[in-house]
Amino acid sequence: MIEKKTNVLIVTPDIHGPIRNGGIGTAFMALSQFLSKSGYNVTILYALGNHTESQPIEYWIRSYKEFNITLIPLDDEIFPYRLDAPSYRALAWKVDRWMRIHSENYSIAIFPEWMGLAYYALLAKGQGLAYRNLQFIVNIHSPESWAREGGRTLPNHLDDIDRDFMERESVARADITVSPSQYLFNWMEQNNWDISNKKVVIPNLMPVDFNRPHQKNSIHTEPINQLVFFGRLEVRKGLKVFLDGFNLIKPEFQSSISQIVFLGKPINNETFSSIEFIKNRTKNWKPIIQIITDKNRDEALEFLSDSGKLCIISSLVENSPYTVLECLEKQINFCASNVGGIPELIHEEDHAHTLFAPTPASLAHIIENKLQETFSPAKVAQTQVCIAQKWEQLIGSVITQNVDSNFIASTLDDQPNPLVSICLTHFERPLLLSRALESIRKQTYPNIEVVLVDDGSTSVAAIELLDKLSFEFSSLGWQLLRQKNQYLGAARNNAAAHARGEFLIFMDDDNVAMPHEIETFVNTIQSSKADILTCAVAPFVGNTIPDTPTDVWLPLGGSAGAGLFSNAFGDANACWRTCVFHSLGGFTEDYGVGHEDWELFADAVLSGYRLELVPEVLFWYRVNANGMLRAGDPWADHARSVRPYLRHNPGGLGSATAYAVYLRQKSRLSDHLIGKSPSFSRKLKIIARHTVNPLMWIKLGASYKQLGLKRTLNRIKLFVSERA
Repeated sequence: MIEKKTNVLIVTPDIHGPIRNGGIGTAFMALSQFLSKSGYNVTILYALGNHTESQPIEYWIRSYKEFNITLIPLDDEIFPYRLDAPSYRALAWKVDRWMRIHSENYSIAIFPEWMGLAYYALLAKGQGLAYRNLQFIVNIHSPESWAREGGRTLPNHLDDIDRDFMERESVARADITVSPSQYLFNWMEQNNWDISNKKVVIPNLMPVDFNRPHQKNSIHTEPINQLVFFGRLEVRKGLKVFLDGFNLIKPEFQSSISQIVFLGKPINNETFSSIEFIKNRTKNWKPIIQIITDKNRDEALEFLSDSGKLCIISSLVENSPYTVLECLEKQINFCASNVGGIPELIHEEDHAHTLFAPTPASLAHIIENKLQETFSPAKVAQTQVCIAQKWEQLIGSVITQNVDSNFIASTLDDQPNPLVSICLTHFERPLLLSRALESIRKQTYPNIEVVLVDDGSTSVAAIELLDKLSFEFSSLGWQLLRQKNQYLGAARNNAAAHARGEFLIFMDDDNVAMPHEIETFVNTIQSSKADILTCAVAPFVGNTIPDTPTDVWLPLGGSAGAGLFSNAFGDANACWRTCVFHSLGGFTEDYGVGHEDWELFADAVLSGYRLELVPEVLFWYRVNANGMLRAGDPWADHARSVRPYLRHNPGGLGSATAYAVYLRQKSRLSDHLIGKSPSFSRKLKIIARHTVNPLMWIKLGASYKQLGLKRTLNRIKLFVSERA
């Protein structure tokens, strides 16, 4: 028997209690209860902070404490800076920051793949930055792309592209991946997910109810007189199949049904309203129609346990749904569609009288059979005792193995300190160049050279500084190159052509490197085996660098999808393997057009090279109105950044992606915003929060200068709407 009292951390945006109904929340509550009962110290980091759908968060902290489980809401107040990032990136970053502080307290961290919460933390582990002694288990439940496929819906926001990438990367980078069904692993393989790490199939555990821990199961004895649609009230959960199926039931059987209940959370958005859809479709039905949307999991099961009810689970796609497992465990009379992982939950002997094809005719047929037969509860395929043993074996094997066995050392290359070439470009900013060079002189990494390219400066001050630098550069073996003004792409290529280092780090004269930037880049690129590294950025305004960052810009990394619409890859101040940079041909050299770094990053990712983000702030980025939009033409900039997609052009998708970018840019510059308007109070809160940010005023000034007042106001409206 292994020694217990091992500390286990569960990180989730969904946990039963704060969230009323959710498969992930129920699964992680059950897992936490089991681990606590088995002797482990269990902490749940609830990623949505104080958000709850019922009682205040303090109530749920006390409730979990009764099971010896510590529930910690993630507190935004612990982050001393403004984070400029889309929602999924921001939440995963905050989780990583919290874990950096507390990770030494835990041996195992368990995440869902959902929302990609583990993404930045797993990047940090793979790059050797943190979590050396922490094993990551990703327990997959419902990837967003899987749910959209099942619901026959399209992504409706750019954040959905981030989310898909982060979920895939979380699964690929986990130490162990657990699925409650073999079906979902099969689906991932068919959809090109990387699940080459250790993968284990373990069905979900059943939780102990907070308020009714010893509730007895009920055996149905009365004839069926009620049908209950059980599940979220949406098409993906089979709502339309159920409605169409009832219309196909023979009249003599319909007459025995006195009431039809729709039990689940409703959907209400710009494209679908559950309540209106149900009311319109059932207005001529004879049975009494009841729509119940406010019951939590425990209350819903108590409602279903009454005799006379037949529970219908008609989903079009499912992984391993608790709706089915709960009906099996509580011996509720039910039938379910034979999709996804549902058949894996039910004993084979009971498939014939419990499962139906997800079509109206098949549903009508099984309901008619259920109305005529004597109720005999279906049996589970695997008992809870068996499932608990599998979890015990998995957690035990993780604890007893050598936790360092899969850790990649950070000094695998032949040279412990390979030469790094800093490719520094300059044009008419001698004061800023002096500060950039001073930050390079303070680097903790010992083996560097600087290749400085002046891109045609003619001012007296700039020429005097360059002349003064000549002696220092010569004595250090650094290089100072002067060329006619050709713009950034040509200047950077010139520097790279003369560089001698194994790695290149590009830097502009208005950047200021933090002392550990080069050392961190070198260590992480060797640990991760990446080809290109970008990082988080600390922007600032003016000539004085803050003592600590007040703002952080957070890129995503190597997502070709997200990088189509915005530079999600990272800033040009990045680290490259020299051979990779030259194999791509370097930057294109269009004069007077921006996005040259964005274009090259996209080309690298589409060419199959690994671009990763270092989840650390490594340099200061000076923001000024002249620099923000110096290219002058946003349409030309975007036409440049989309060129790699046109060049690679798989099956003609290049032009399609270019058209998608056109539509996106057109909508952003449109005089009208499409979609439901956020509340006025919500808008005011967002405006108030960003009004005190000096970076925002810089951006507004640049936008006004570039686009004029009307379009700038429209951009403000779009900015507020997206964040609301």
